[in-house]
Amino acid sequence: MCVRDLTDGQDVDLVLLVRELRDAGERLLIGLGDRSGTVTGVLEGGDPEAWERGAAVRVRGLFEVHPR
Repeated sequence: MCVRDLTDGQDVDLVLLVRELRDAGERLLIGLGDRSGTVTGVLEGGDPEAWERGAAVRVRGLFEVHPR
């Protein structure tokens, strides 16, 4: 499965590349992607120091489309 094939409400278990990191206070916004596209992951209480751009990470969770 590719990022472009994700649908709202779908369970996710993928290996993606970390493309971007943004510290948003109590949340860490992580740009994740593959060759088909990118998505933003939200990690509550995440530590930006624990992440590295370009690293491959396993992502498990629920894909949801934000109303905005």
